[in-house]
This record gives sequence, structure tokens and C-alpha cells, in this order.
Amino acid sequence: MISMLTLAALLATGSAFAADATATSSKPTTHATKGDHHCRDQANEQKLAGAARKSFVKKCMADAKAGN
Repeated sequence: MISMLTLAALLATGSAFAADATATSSKPTTHATKGDHHCRDQANEQKLAGAARKSFVKKCMADAKAGN
């Protein structure tokens, strides 16, 4: 009986630590900025895809930050 209670206590403690670990280890989310939407919209208008799109959006965002 004591071994069953010990096992139950260990399982409960382990799951509590696991839940806490996942809550603290998650990556912070970043919200899209107004400039981000603007740059992506421009890339869509130019029908850019792949590496060209990524490069365009990256440069556009850098330019937007430099302008602020």
C-alpha cells in the first residue's frame, strides 16, 4: 500500500514539473508589425516567391526600421 502511494506521489510530482517546464521553455511569440504586413503585401504584388521574396521582405523590414 505504501509503495502504491509513493508511486502515485512521484507520478503526480513528475507531471507537475513537466507542465511547468513546457510553460517556461516556450519561445516568445512575436507579433507582426505594420511594416511587416506592408512588406509582405508589396512582395505579393510583385509576385515574389522563395529566396527572392525572403530577401525582399528582409531588406524592406530593415529599411522600415532604419526610417523609424
